[in-house]
Amino acid sequence: MKKLLLWIAFSLCLMGVAAAETLLVDPSGAGDYASITEALSAAQDGDELILAGGVYDETRETFPILVEKSVVMRAAEGEEPVIMPPQ
Repeated sequence: MKKLLLWIAFSLCLMGVAAAETLLVDPSGAGDYASITEALSAAQDGDELILAGGVYDETRETFPILVEKSVVMRAAEGEEPVIMPPQ
């Protein structure tokens, strides 16, 4: 019985990982979302936000950018995104 419960718990964990999505954020509009703010609104716990190069500033973003979900946010390979808060 104990093994069955462990198997069920393990399976449920895997289902959560398998449901994670990758969201491409690109200020040029070429990605899934043009802003980090939009992507975070759409994201679910476990999702990954890939930031394309470019400037993420107050023309696109709502500051402060609040990350209230368990997500991974990273730069796309070879890219250098810049987050510019309001002056």
